Amino acid sequence: MSNANPVIRTPMRISPAHARILESRLSRRLEQLGAERIALLGAGRFTRALLETTQSSDGFAGAPIDAIIDESGSAIGHAIHGVPVVGSAEETVCDAIVIATPMHERAVLDRAALGVYGDIPVIGLHTIEDERELEVDALLLAETAWFGLDLPGLIVRSGRSCTIAAATGLPGAGAIDTVAFWEDQRDTHADEVRWEGLELYEFVKGSAACLLGTANIDRSAHRETLTALMDETIRIHESAMRIFAKPHSPRIVVVANGLLHHQRAVAEAALRSGRRAIAIEASCFPGLCHLELGSAQTGARCALGRSIRDRLEGAALTDLQRQRTTAYLRSRAPHKEQRTDSASQPPPVSPRAIRRELGIPEGGRVLLLLGQVCTDTTLIYDAPVTNDVVELSRLASDVVADMPGWTLVIKPHPKESTGADPIAGRPYTRGAYDRLRDEPMARAPHVRLVGPAQYNVYTLMELADAGLAINSQSALEMIAMFARPVCLVGRAAFSGAGFTVDVAHRAALAPTLRAMLDNPELTRRQHDMALRYVDAAVFENLIPSDVRTPDAAMARDNEAIRALLGDAVGPGSIVEHKHNRRSVTA
Repeated sequence: MSNANPVIRTPMRISPAHARILESRLSRRLEQLGAERIALLGAGRFTRALLETTQSSDGFAGAPIDAIIDESGSAIGHAIHGVPVVGSAEETVCDAIVIATPMHERAVLDRAALGVYGDIPVIGLHTIEDERELEVDALLLAETAWFGLDLPGLIVRSGRSCTIAAATGLPGAGAIDTVAFWEDQRDTHADEVRWEGLELYEFVKGSAACLLGTANIDRSAHRETLTALMDETIRIHESAMRIFAKPHSPRIVVVANGLLHHQRAVAEAALRSGRRAIAIEASCFPGLCHLELGSAQTGARCALGRSIRDRLEGAALTDLQRQRTTAYLRSRAPHKEQRTDSASQPPPVSPRAIRRELGIPEGGRVLLLLGQVCTDTTLIYDAPVTNDVVELSRLASDVVADMPGWTLVIKPHPKESTGADPIAGRPYTRGAYDRLRDEPMARAPHVRLVGPAQYNVYTLMELADAGLAINSQSALEMIAMFARPVCLVGRAAFSGAGFTVDVAHRAALAPTLRAMLDNPELTRRQHDMALRYVDAAVFENLIPSDVRTPDAAMARDNEAIRALLGDAVGPGSIVEHKHNRRSVTA
């Protein structure tokens, strides 16, 4: 993949409640500074969403916005909602610079302390400087766009108070001295480092995967990165522990996904202090998400899977469930990739046309390998056989080479071509597609490597006779929509439910895959089980990821929201997640 590929992302949205909380914080600081005119630092999605929500004749927080500073240079010379974009603070006439985005806010403030912006004061919009802001009911860690879920609005409308901050913006997050600690840990293996009982490697490996661009972390070669992330985890955790020790600190902490180390550090501190920690994660079904109590680290959504499987025990698929699930899949599938940080699917073409373009003979059978992004949470935490799509492709190629009449079609995930990782904020480089193009195996006569966004994945599913994945959730859709058997080599939320071909260990991969290709059939019962699983997920467990309008949520979803805020728990909408919780105290 070339770095020239554009980064295509769906628009970010900020609710009026979210904007009002940030405006209130900023207006107090501007009053303290005596500042009357501001410049926003950063020309990304958060800035655009902020201006779209708040822009008025008075600017933001009552201060006119003189300019937007874009240090990357990509938007210089343009305007965002009528505000000109410039390249440096010297080109503005402002009394203060406001960091609009929560991404890298701490690093920008550190640079400002070194005088990078001269005498102009720099304000971190997501940094808490006045600890009275923490005398609230809920603390929201603002590293993401919340998948469209208006958490600030929900909390405000419930009569509760909340504050929004980046985890690195908590008071005292940089004040802990860990030098002596690291002297003691000098010869300790990376995954054995502990701080107050915290298994630090478990906390940081998600962030490390995002920074390094791979789930296959080398704990020796990447020790410097791991150490830096562990150091920040310690400092943020201790800061949060100090905050929660106060009698009037937040009673609820909410994170999105919970993959990153700074989110997990605060959530763990909340749990140890008797607070509630909630993670919100987008599901494989567009427009739906699930909430999770417990560790606030969602992993492979295994808890959601267990909750659904418990419901499926002995429950047959009814005609109503078949009809509504089939209708839902048909209506939603074309929009699967239209989510935060993902690329849209290309328009579908006929399977026959793809077969011709790829040179697959009529009557020849197809095994579709469904790729995943290299920093997928499930690859980091739940891929015991292999967490590398390239390695899986090699193993699959070896099997298919001995299966006459079969072709292996490898479909990398579109996000590796057009998405950006959540920490570094840059397009994925050396993702599966780039690496596969360098593989001699990818040019074998029985293998077809397609581009990440070359074909609509649902058309490829229809073309294929069988599927292979680590634990991609597209595998569930392939089974439910097209009644194709799929072999899984990882622990997916839906594996072990009776309708997947599961690989128990590495030595079993080749014989298991070969057996499936010898008889690539999905029984009617297995298909019904897959449809029942989807029905339970969509109509019984998940909630809309956009509930900002009064008619957007049904009674079940309102129960889930009330559970989020601490009242009655709705059945199935919130799950207790025990995955990867060895370091969480009772």
